[in-house]
Amino acid sequence: MRILLINPGIYDHDGKIIKQKRIWLPGLTLPHLAALMPGDIDVRIVDEVTEDIPLHQDWDLVGISSIGSGIIRTWELGDYFKSRNIPVIIGGIAATLGGFEKNKSHCDGLLLGEAENVLVQLINDVRNKRIQPLYNGTQSDLKHLPVPRYDLLDKKRIGFWMPVQAARGCKNTCNFCSVASFYQSTYRMRPVDEIIRDVEAIKGLGFNKITIIDDNIGINTTYLSDLCKALIPLKIHWMSQCAINIAEHDDVLDLMALSGCTMLSIGLESVNQESLNNVRKGINRVSHYPRNIKKIREHGIDVSTEMMIGIDTDTDSIFGEMYNFIIKNHISVPRVYVITPIPGTPLFEKWDKEKRIFDYNHAHYNGARLVFYPRKMNHLRLEKEFWKLYKKLYRLPVIFRRFLMSRPTRGILENIFSLGANFHYRKHIKHKIPPGIV
Repeated sequence: MRILLINPGIYDHDGKIIKQKRIWLPGLTLPHLAALMPGDIDVRIVDEVTEDIPLHQDWDLVGISSIGSGIIRTWELGDYFKSRNIPVIIGGIAATLGGFEKNKSHCDGLLLGEAENVLVQLINDVRNKRIQPLYNGTQSDLKHLPVPRYDLLDKKRIGFWMPVQAARGCKNTCNFCSVASFYQSTYRMRPVDEIIRDVEAIKGLGFNKITIIDDNIGINTTYLSDLCKALIPLKIHWMSQCAINIAEHDDVLDLMALSGCTMLSIGLESVNQESLNNVRKGINRVSHYPRNIKKIREHGIDVSTEMMIGIDTDTDSIFGEMYNFIIKNHISVPRVYVITPIPGTPLFEKWDKEKRIFDYNHAHYNGARLVFYPRKMNHLRLEKEFWKLYKKLYRLPVIFRRFLMSRPTRGILENIFSLGANFHYRKHIKHKIPPGIV
């Protein structure tokens, strides 16, 4: 039995699939799914960002993932393989939040939610040619998960980093967040010894730089401390996403640094407290940001940030406020997005009910296109000012100033990666590709 698993591409501003030679931060979904399948199945993984999809080969099943604006390409590929009478299964966060009605015509079977508890049934149904139109995956026990099929990833197409998952979900209830909606604001942790097993498997392939792909690695500081203690002997470097309040735990930061943590990506979301409260992220305190960033850096861990523009309480002054904050705090890798009402989130439901969404083309839901009418900002100018902000932030003198003033204490390769990310994003910005989506 031959199965093709596809991570579909994403369209750029001009309607072309974004292509690049390497994936710097590869995803974990497809290697994990491949590991869950019976050993007699021949599985191939293709990421359209770096590879062409083998459209004309024959397969017993094609599985297509979906995330964000990539759902458009997911649907297109599903339609194509269906036209060739090849069975198609669609799954992933975007498909799950979009629901059955939006996705059913593009596949033979739709997998909503997590795959672990339904994958065996699905494979048996494929073997017996009785694919069900809907598979409802439930939240699974994260114990005894197999080692992901890292061997199926093309090492020549990957940068320095390989992915590991420690936990799933986030307890926060931010109304814009697809993760909160998909996992229903729950947080589940994997056994530490199994994470160490996965890291050792990655090291066996010649990698010693790990991306822990959790959405908020610092939710449970006791668990994080135990994980860090177990990672110390492995002598790796790692990075992850985390909430800013990790700065309140010096003992944990010490362990993170000892275990090889070099950078944390932190969702600050806004530099306006009223805006944070508006999107249910009042747990963040803008007044504490500078000292928290400084505290994290004092432990040798750099901070990259993610923020949004267009929140209901934002005014046109937000562009200058955000620029000044990023420069003053020397954010080495800043990412900014236009707030996007992702289908399936409370924010989408609210704005849709208020008839404030004017663009339902999912290809535009990429964090760089305005698809709704803002409350206090000029909707005709917002996108233009958004790209002006990005171009200012990624001017060459500004890149070097941010990088050098962040006082990097990481290793040589980590510094090269951080600086390289800036130039990578600078290139994307020139083509109106929002940094971080590929």
